[in-house]
Amino acid sequence: MAAGSSATSATHQPPTHTAETKEGKFEMQDAMEPIKFLDTIRPMAMTGPLNILLVCMPIAIISYGAQWPDAFTFIFSLLALAPLAERLGFVTEQLALHTNDTIGGLLNATFGNATELIVAITALKRGLYRLVQLSFLGSILSNMLLVLGCSFLAGGYYHKTQVYGTISSQMNSTLLMIASMGIAFPTILSATSEESHLSELGYSRATSIILFLLYFAFLYFQLASHKHLYEEEGTSPHPSGGAPVYAPIGPHAPLPETIGEHPTDEEAGVSLVAHPADRVSANGEGKHEESEQGEGEENDEEEDVLGFTNSLIWLGVITVFIAVLSDAISASIQDAASSLGMSEIFIAAILLPIVGNAAEHAGAVVFATKNKLDLSLGVAIGSSTQIALCVLPLLVIIGWCGGYDLSLNFGSYEAATLLLSVISVTFAIKDGKSNWLLGLTL
Repeated sequence: MAAGSSATSATHQPPTHTAETKEGKFEMQDAMEPIKFLDTIRPMAMTGPLNILLVCMPIAIISYGAQWPDAFTFIFSLLALAPLAERLGFVTEQLALHTNDTIGGLLNATFGNATELIVAITALKRGLYRLVQLSFLGSILSNMLLVLGCSFLAGGYYHKTQVYGTISSQMNSTLLMIASMGIAFPTILSATSEESHLSELGYSRATSIILFLLYFAFLYFQLASHKHLYEEEGTSPHPSGGAPVYAPIGPHAPLPETIGEHPTDEEAGVSLVAHPADRVSANGEGKHEESEQGEGEENDEEEDVLGFTNSLIWLGVITVFIAVLSDAISASIQDAASSLGMSEIFIAAILLPIVGNAAEHAGAVVFATKNKLDLSLGVAIGSSTQIALCVLPLLVIIGWCGGYDLSLNFGSYEAATLLLSVISVTFAIKDGKSNWLLGLTL
């Protein structure tokens, strides 16, 4: 009877809020208690792949304030910018966990290229119009050619043929073509017409307004009216689903449930299905990967480690530091270029885009090696679309309001390079399949 009474009492014993789950986390306790700001410092400082470069940030700020040599200030500011850009993406993803699909998508769309926008605004205030144009051109080309090419190359090394959804890629390439035409027309007008500089500015500003509105129409198409197309393709508009325009970066993005259409065994050598656990080799030998799939899903799950309020605080803190470093870069880039023996074109078009988006670019390549090519395309093509349709037109409009004569006249060579690159990428991604040779050509 005593044993029965104890068993009964044990059965009706109310659960405690400190019961440990199988993952070793105190879910009930975490749900009851808000995350303290001090508890978020460790994940912010220790989990980023580039956080070791954060030591360059105080050096860059001190160098800028004490007016040390410009080359010294520029190098350390550029190195410190890379981890801050990666952490900004991480905080945006954490903030999006507390919103619905639409708000989360808009958050990632807004802050996806915030670093480039802040750098460009500081350069615009100093009248460095050419630097602004070249930095945006370099960002678009590096995403379309370098990042996408490296992703196809790395993915093709591990997988004979990879497939991906064509809806988002075709839509992005079409929008990129429109944006490149919008940049080419003011250039052609300047080269072939006797129109004044004011006419060129007016055309550029009108085009920027159209492109900016087109970008929001695309967001509405992707997030609301035709959301089902992206869900069927396996890419969700929510940042945790890897949307094509604002795909999450770093190790935090989850595996999409489907990866476009499935090739035949003769085409791809393997049969790609919804889950890696069901993959079958070309010679018919099955591979049992259920345990690996389970581990992968656990690793890919988003975990809220910051909380809503702390995410907003970190968002503001990181934005302030990026603004300070961007001002240091803009102030020192001209003298640094001459001191380092580099041209301003090389620094603006190549160094700034690559270093500023190093974590995002590396994440795209890692996704490709794991056969998550839809996410790689989201980072590469989606980011280029966002810059061409949103960030660049927005900066022209900001310059218009602030009295800065920034136009879309990039120059004949630059406009032709952009247009031909978009055409090449459009042909490369039109069939929804990739291999290492295709990546090598890009």
